[in-house]
Amino acid sequence: MLRQKWQFLFAVVLVLSGCGQWRATALRWPARINSMQGFDSSESSAVHTVITSLNSQIGLSILNISGGTGSDINIRFVTSFDSEVAAASHVDYAYIKMPGRGIAGTRIAGRATLTAENCLIELGDFIFNDDELMQAVLWHEIGHCGGLQHVKEDGEIMSPVTKPFNQYSSDKVQRFFGDLLASIGEKK
Repeated sequence: MLRQKWQFLFAVVLVLSGCGQWRATALRWPARINSMQGFDSSESSAVHTVITSLNSQIGLSILNISGGTGSDINIRFVTSFDSEVAAASHVDYAYIKMPGRGIAGTRIAGRATLTAENCLIELGDFIFNDDELMQAVLWHEIGHCGGLQHVKEDGEIMSPVTKPFNQYSSDKVQRFFGDLLASIGEKK
């Protein structure tokens, strides 16, 4: 009951402040990580750490790493992003800008493909060279699995261009949490 009141309060604040940019999805939350494909043990461990951190910082277990009920989220390690996506799906990307390269230095870092039954998160291999970048990209893609859309404001976790996590202010992180909770709260 307390959790529902907390989620409702966040939803009211977000609507009043104009920050709640989300769409309904058919996924059931808490969701579960169904599979992790292509990761070596250190990369897999890093993904587990980020998911555990998200659950801890948000104060709820919204993603189950092993077992549980809810919709499936599959996470895949990729070296490139192909153009083939599932039919009847919604696809969103996270981009990063490579320093000193201008617009030509924009690179896809992650992709979330959301269908009525599940969500596939693909993470680019190069993001595992920077723990802070990997955390930001994974949280961004989890946001898409939760129904969040890109926002127009720079410097937000759900901005199309992602930056290392330690460059986000605490109010930006709290806004992401509020938007994510409001979005998944609609599906409970």
